Amino acid sequence: MRFCRLIALVALALLAASCTRGDSAEIVLVGFEPQLDAAMHLEPPVAEPIPEPGVTVLSPAEGTVVVSPVTLTLEVQADELDPIERQVHTFVDEPCAAPGDSVPINTSRTRLGPDENTVEVEVDTGFHSICVLFIDATGRASAATDTISVAVVPPDSPAAPG
Repeated sequence: MRFCRLIALVALALLAASCTRGDSAEIVLVGFEPQLDAAMHLEPPVAEPIPEPGVTVLSPAEGTVVVSPVTLTLEVQADELDPIERQVHTFVDEPCAAPGDSVPINTSRTRLGPDENTVEVEVDTGFHSICVLFIDATGRASAATDTISVAVVPPDSPAAPG
């Protein structure tokens, strides 16, 4: 019954508004007080925060003797991202980019598929630090980094693993 009364009052108001001239016409519905029920007060859904991606070098361990290319096994915390957004960048003997910085595209950028977790890095013989940085699809650095130091020896060295 209230709904029908509301429709009739709105129709009457629209008819009256169409019969007036000028932009300043004002319609007042006398005796009408809208009644809202609880179902009309909908709260917007609360978006769950998207977890920040993370990256950890699982192997080789810090200080390990390795040969080149160095195969880094990573733990990547980014399962909710599309594969195109699962990218890491490696820096050899230089610090990682700061969060938000643009990272240039070059051969040390690797796109990881959903089941991929290894990256190969070519390095010369000697002691090296390798920083792994997670970057977003736009090529900007995240805060997700991990750095290890390794000793790289020639494959025929007696100290070579294997």
